[in-house]
Amino acid sequence: STYEVLTHYHWPGNIRELENLIERLILTIEEPIIFPEHLPQSITGQIEQPEDSTFHAIEQDCEENFDLKKTLERVERQLIAKAWKKCKTTYEMAEHLGISQPTVIYKLKKYKQYL
Repeated sequence: STYEVLTHYHWPGNIRELENLIERLILTIEEPIIFPEHLPQSITGQIEQPEDSTFHAIEQDCEENFDLKKTLERVERQLIAKAWKKCKTTYEMAEHLGISQPTVIYKLKKYKQYL
């Protein structure tokens, strides 16, 4: 259950980390209940894909498809997802990605099904 996952997590950021997680979940999920699959991999303990997998996927896209818009959207979606896992707040995400915080909120909503 979600409760078990949250209680077994170490919480190095203490209450602030929990508050920021809840804030992100409220912005990115539509369901009234938070399920374990809504939690980031850093909390659930799932293994992330290697860093170069993003670039391998881009290379594969370019070989199979020359659609620039779709390829750029895929890269953006992957970068947003990585920043969402790494950062504790949407402000930190904005700084990390070099975009504004409202843009981060917009993109989180846009790509919420991929997070």
